[in-house]
Amino acid sequence: MTPAARPARSRAVRVRASLFLLLSMATGLAAAADASDHRPSEFTEADAFARAAVDAGEIPSAAYAIARKGVVLHAAAVGTADRERKIAASLQTPYALASLSKPITATALRVLQHASGLSLDAPIQELLPALAAQDGQADPLQGVTLTRLLHHTAGLGTYAQIHYGDSIDAAAARASMAQRPYLRTVQTPGRIAEYSNLGYGLIGDAIAARTGVSLERYLQRSVFTPLAMRDAFVSGTHAHAGAVAYDASLTPIGPLWNDTPGAGNVFASVDDLLRFGDFHLDPSRFEAMLALLPAAEVMAMRDPDSDGAAHPMYGEAWYGQGWYVRGPVAARQQIWHEGGMPGASTLLVLYPEQGLVLTVLVNRSDAQPFVHALAERLLRTAWPEAPALGLDPIAGFAALSASTRFRGDWAGTVTVDGQARSLSLQINPGGESRFEYLSGVEGETAPIVRTFQAIVRGNSLVSAVQAPWRSADAPDGAAALLLKLNLGEDDTLSGALVAYDGPERLRFLLPFALTLRRVAAESTRAPMRSPGRSR
Repeated sequence: MTPAARPARSRAVRVRASLFLLLSMATGLAAAADASDHRPSEFTEADAFARAAVDAGEIPSAAYAIARKGVVLHAAAVGTADRERKIAASLQTPYALASLSKPITATALRVLQHASGLSLDAPIQELLPALAAQDGQADPLQGVTLTRLLHHTAGLGTYAQIHYGDSIDAAAARASMAQRPYLRTVQTPGRIAEYSNLGYGLIGDAIAARTGVSLERYLQRSVFTPLAMRDAFVSGTHAHAGAVAYDASLTPIGPLWNDTPGAGNVFASVDDLLRFGDFHLDPSRFEAMLALLPAAEVMAMRDPDSDGAAHPMYGEAWYGQGWYVRGPVAARQQIWHEGGMPGASTLLVLYPEQGLVLTVLVNRSDAQPFVHALAERLLRTAWPEAPALGLDPIAGFAALSASTRFRGDWAGTVTVDGQARSLSLQINPGGESRFEYLSGVEGETAPIVRTFQAIVRGNSLVSAVQAPWRSADAPDGAAALLLKLNLGEDDTLSGALVAYDGPERLRFLLPFALTLRRVAAESTRAPMRSPGRSR
C-alpha cells in the first residue's frame, strides 16, 4: 500500500511521532503535602490512572509531582525502576531525562557566561577552533553562535545517534563533534528554529573547552550542587544507578549512550526537577544558585530570539534558551520541555502566574501519550481552569492546499558521504505528490520513486516516507526519510533530508543538507543521474 493510500490520520500520527523524535528549592520540596491547600485524596484519579497503567503492563514505572510556590501539592511513584531486581520507583530515583536535559545544559551555559564574560554571540569556532573551516573552503558553520544554538536557530539539522551495548566504547572513542559531516548549516542561521541535538552537543563541548573540565563536572558544580539536585548526574559510557530503560514491550534495552551529551544525557529525580523548575519560576528562593546566576538572567532565558526567526512548532510557542514558551511575550503563560528517547519519556512544565511546577518521568520508550494524560490529570486537580497542555508539535500545520506556493516541480542534489545524489519533488496538492531520489544502495542506478503527503505551516514543509537509504552512518539502511524544508524568497526549498531509524530502538536521525530549485513549467525535468563525486 502506498503512503497516499493509507488513511490521513495514520499519516499524521507517523509524522507527529517522527517530529517528536526530531521531535526542578533547596529546602526539601518533597516534604509534607499536608502543608498545602490540597489533600492527597484529591489526586486519587491521577494515582489510579498511573497505577492502572503499571498493572496493565503499559509502563514499568512512573514518578510524578506537582508543586505550587515551593509547596508540594502531590508527589508519588508507582511501579518498579528495575523490574528484574524488583527495585521500586521513588521520588529520588534518577530517570533518564532525554531532551529534558537541554534546559539544564542551557542554565549551565548561562552560569558560565555570567562568571566568565563569555560572549554568547561570538562565532562557535572561537570556543572550538577545531570547527574552523579549512583554508580555501567555505565555512559550513558561518553565522553559528552560542545564542543561536540555545534558541535552535543556528541552522543545524535534526540529528541523533544512539549506541547500544558493546558498541558504546568504540563509538565514544571516535566521537568528535569536529569530525562530523552533519556539522553544517541546512538553513540560514537566524531564519528558522530547527530543533537540533547537534546544537546542544556543541554547547556541551563549548562548556568543557572553556572551563577545562568535563560537562558532567561543570553541571555538578554549576547546577546540581547549588540547587541540591542530589540524585542528578550525566550518564557516561558505563553502568549507572538510574532507572532501567525499557522498550514498549517492557523488555530491558540495556546500556545506551547518546553521542551529544549536552542534548540528552542527564539523569535526575522528581525531587531534583521540582527544585530546578522552582528555581526557574522564582530564583529568589535559591541563594546559592542566585549567587551564580542573577534572577534577571534566569528570566531572560524565556525570551524569544533577537533574530525574529520563525518558530513553526507547537503553534504560537517559541523556543527560548532551553525552554519552549507560550503566551504573550510580556507575560509568559507556560514554559516546558519534553524528553523522549529509547527507555525515556519525560515532561517538566512551569506556569509562572500560578507558581506551578509539574513533572512526570517514565522509564519506557514512546510513553508520551501516558505522560501527557497523567500530567493533564494532575494539572486539572491543582488548577481546574487550566488550559490544555497543548503539546502537539505540529499544531498549526495543515495538509497542502490547492493554492499552496509549494506547488510545482523542484530539482536539486543532496550531498552524502562526499557524493552528490540527485533528488526531485513534484508537489501536486490536488493529487499525488512524488519524491524521486538516488538511494545510495550498491548497484542501484535507477531513481527510487515514492508518493508522499506533506504538512505545511507558513514557509515550512514536513513529510515522512518509507523508502530505502544507505550512507556511511547507515550501512544497514534507514526505516524512513523525513523532509524538513523551508521556502525561501528566492524560490528555493532548503533544509534537510533526514535518514531515520527507529522508533522502537532509535539508532539515528542523520540530516543531509538539501537545496531544491523550482523547475520552470515549460521545461522538461532533467533525468536522474547516477551517484557521482561532488565538485
